Amino acid sequence: MRALLLAAALAAPAAASEGWLTDLAAARKAAAEARKPILVDFQAVWCYSCYYMEENVLSKDAFKKAAEGLVLVKLDVDTPEGGALKKRLRVGFLPSYVLMDASERELGRVIGEQTEPDFLAKLKALTTGAAATPAERLTAALDSNDLAAAVRVRRTLAKGSPAGVEWERASARLDLARAVHAKRHGAALEAFGSLMRLGGGCELPYHLARAEDALAAADAGRRTAALEAARAALVPLAEERWFGAPGLRCADGRSLFEAVAEVYDGLGLKAERQAFVGRVADELAKRLAAAGAGSDRNLDDDARFAFQLAGRSADLEAHLRKLLEAYPSDYVYAARLARFLGEAGRSAEALPLSEKAYNLSYGANRPGVAKLRAELLAAAGDAATAKALLRLELKVARARFPDAAPPLAALLKKLGG
Repeated sequence: MRALLLAAALAAPAAASEGWLTDLAAARKAAAEARKPILVDFQAVWCYSCYYMEENVLSKDAFKKAAEGLVLVKLDVDTPEGGALKKRLRVGFLPSYVLMDASERELGRVIGEQTEPDFLAKLKALTTGAAATPAERLTAALDSNDLAAAVRVRRTLAKGSPAGVEWERASARLDLARAVHAKRHGAALEAFGSLMRLGGGCELPYHLARAEDALAAADAGRRTAALEAARAALVPLAEERWFGAPGLRCADGRSLFEAVAEVYDGLGLKAERQAFVGRVADELAKRLAAAGAGSDRNLDDDARFAFQLAGRSADLEAHLRKLLEAYPSDYVYAARLARFLGEAGRSAEALPLSEKAYNLSYGANRPGVAKLRAELLAAAGDAATAKALLRLELKVARARFPDAAPPLAALLKKLGG
């Protein structure tokens, strides 16, 4: 997806290019009048996976044809409207594509980065009401982030004695979700281990993220056993689906290589971790050299993340400066470069970038950018301006984005405000 331009969004709030609306009320009205379902694309300017989907799926003719019977609307989750619908529909993953009717009754969803064939197949299944397997029905319930509904679905489906590895995976995923929700860390690790042993494809890294709290709470022996199971599943998967032939690669390659790095970290395998992330960074540098910075934002940001993981500060700074030039109209890379410079003790250089990022930020992303700017101001010796900024943004955050208020309040207190 190309850079989201705030100015363009403000100038034309009701419609976007290629048949996409950007106003929920307009989409609901159009859906009611045409008696069509709505496909909501939940996205954000910082969402690297969203750019992959725009570039490789949503901009293609095959999707446009598949979506002819739909009302299409893109919603930025950092805006009040997008954030509110995200909360109402329990969307917990970006990108997410929710099919709903004009009254916001959900008809199904597709979550995360998908290859074009996978996404189109899932969209077709939703729009045609194709019969789903028990595993697909349970997975759909889990993807909707309604744990109670998923439990009911499994209970109902279990009466038919479903079998097969896909059912086992979906059932183990539900076991993991229930255990995590109840903070039963031992049960969560058992379910996580089952998922790793059952194997699978590009969804495996997400289970590691879901089990994060359980892994952190486990004793050394259980944590090591769980991470060894993850290592056995994820390292070969990365060799095949990240380093392998382009046609085999996971759409969300970053989650895969990040998960492998985290497993090596957790096992204390520093040399293996560094060798692995070094290979990833080298490979992404090659892909970037072939494509050119600014031509593929998903690749651009994957390379940025890999350079950061590998500790390649010089490469990271040079790349961030290219990205700042390539994407001048949003706050993301101005903020990232400002943070990088601040962490390197170069607050004076970082301040103009933090000001640029702050001026371009909006909605739910502004409190974080304001906090960054305040930290840099304080580090540069201007605590008075930092505290004034924090007071201003804290007032707004408490009214509109209450979850973002505590970090601002904590920094203000730290600065003696």
